Parts: sequence; structure tokens; C-alpha cells
Amino acid sequence: MEGVANAGCGLHWKVASLPTATHDPEVGRARRPAGTMERKHRLTRSIDFKRVRRTGRSLAHPLAVLVYLPNDRGTTRIGISAARSLGNAVQRNRAKRRLREALRACLPEIAGGWDIVVIARPEIVNAEWSRVRNGIRKLLKQSDLWIEEN
Repeated sequence: MEGVANAGCGLHWKVASLPTATHDPEVGRARRPAGTMERKHRLTRSIDFKRVRRTGRSLAHPLAVLVYLPNDRGTTRIGISAARSLGNAVQRNRAKRRLREALRACLPEIAGGWDIVVIARPEIVNAEWSRVRNGIRKLLKQSDLWIEEN
């Protein structure tokens, strides 16, 4: 059984199979993997989540709640939350992945200068993808964060 744990490269097979950022020789630094949100568009600090939740405006949909607040940065930052009441870790992570992808796809149409927190609701875990995508778009349009293309 030698080589099973090491996968022939000196690393555990799970570590060896993790996706890594690719190196861009022109820029001289690693590029972010495709399908990820740029760091400048991520709302990550607990204090920022609390500020948006406490003082922001909110809109509800059966799949998610959107809370938004203007910021001074000029760029829109998005944070995603899934409460423990949503289910186990697998269900919470699935809900967050689905919301993150729907928001990432909509990011070019979202107005700049906002902090947005999206809170998953239990129904999102088993909802069809088109319903998730349309639900996020509907919330963004209701909040006037959506920039209409002409």
C-alpha cells in the first residue's frame, strides 16, 4: 500500500489535489482562480457585517435576505451569511456557494459604493439554480442597486 497516502509526490493526496492559483509571468504574481470574487469585493470583517446588519436597509425574498448600506470606498463589497438554523455545515456551505456564484455573476450590474450582506434562508438549499439567480436579481433590482443595461 505504499504510495497511497503519499500519492507518489511526497504529499498527502488531498493536499496534492487542491486547486492552486496559477502564476502569471507578466504580472509577477499569482492570479486568482477562475470563478472567485476579487478580494476588493469581499466583505469579511465581523464589524462590517454587524454595521451593515444594524444600520442598513433590508429586503426579503423566500430564498434570501439582502441588507445594504452605502460605503465610502467606491467599490461594492459583498458578504454572505448562513445561520446554523439553516442546517448542518454541508447545507450552509451549499447555500453560501450558490449565493456567492449568483452574486459574482451579477457583480458587473451592481452599482458601486455599497456594502451588501446576503443572508441565506432554508429554502435556498434545494431550490433550482434559475430560481436562485432570479431571486438575487429581483432583490438587487428592488433595492435599486441594479444598473440597467441600455
